[in-house]
Amino acid sequence: DKSEKEEKSKYLEVLTDIPREKKAIEFYEKYTANIEIKFGEGLVRVFFAVHPVCYALSDASKEKFKQEVDRNTPNDKIEGLVKAVPSFVDEMEHMFYLKRIPISPCRVELRVLYLWTGAEGSYRVQWY
Repeated sequence: DKSEKEEKSKYLEVLTDIPREKKAIEFYEKYTANIEIKFGEGLVRVFFAVHPVCYALSDASKEKFKQEVDRNTPNDKIEGLVKAVPSFVDEMEHMFYLKRIPISPCRVELRVLYLWTGAEGSYRVQWY
């Protein structure tokens, strides 16, 4: 890891003098990730885009996971992550949705949904 970081910093020193390249590097550092996969006798690094919803996981959930996951073996750690994924996905999608709802800081309006039965027994919906 240390040699990789040193090599990366060498490239960044050269490229940070060029604003467009610096901006591109910052973008890719923020929105991409990578994993190493054992392939044959070696490791292959695979890069991928990180979906914006992934940034919506709360710090509290991250910390709780770090505290509670079983780290006795690599398999236990992975199993703990796999078990936590459904709740992580639910939280991230919910928080991502909430962040996209435009709320005026000056006025918050509560809208109530009313359902009632129409003359033919059908439901009608109206926002108030």
